[in-house]
Amino acid sequence: MDSAADLRERNLGSVFDVLDTDRDGYITEDDLLASGRRILDAFGISDAGFRAEILGVYQSTWLQLRADCDSDGDGRITRAEFAAAFTAGLGDPRAYYQRLAGPLADRVARVMDQDGDGFIEAGEYARLFSSQSVDEHVIQAAFERLDADADGKISVAEFSDALGQLFLSQDPADPGTVALGHS
Repeated sequence: MDSAADLRERNLGSVFDVLDTDRDGYITEDDLLASGRRILDAFGISDAGFRAEILGVYQSTWLQLRADCDSDGDGRITRAEFAAAFTAGLGDPRAYYQRLAGPLADRVARVMDQDGDGFIEAGEYARLFSSQSVDEHVIQAAFERLDADADGKISVAEFSDALGQLFLSQDPADPGTVALGHS
């Protein structure tokens, strides 16, 4: 396997590991909802309506993910099923990512950018990834790479682009490919 494909495979595996919140080797509905709750709790989101909206996006993401990935119909998604679905992307990986993960990334960015200024500060970025049990050194290094002008913040658009790169890019020069520690 060439290093570019290997980078993408490692990143998809790392995304899988983050979403497998109970670390049993499968992503389930409970895992995805737990991931969402961790984020909401980390950002102190207590508004019931907003929580329901965000968790609703996690729920709809799960339903689509299960339909696309659960090839054996057991209600769980393995690492191989997850990687295969995102690698093939139903024939168009970029469109698949945008349809499935894009809405979730947008909502998470909205949770992080609580003041609505269009920027995510280093502490907010760290809070998000810490809530998902990502190592603090990985978080800091990734943010520093994303923050190209070193002003301590990235735009919501840069954050969304970085998540897309995490799922899709095979180019180690793309800053989002290090979001979960790989380069």
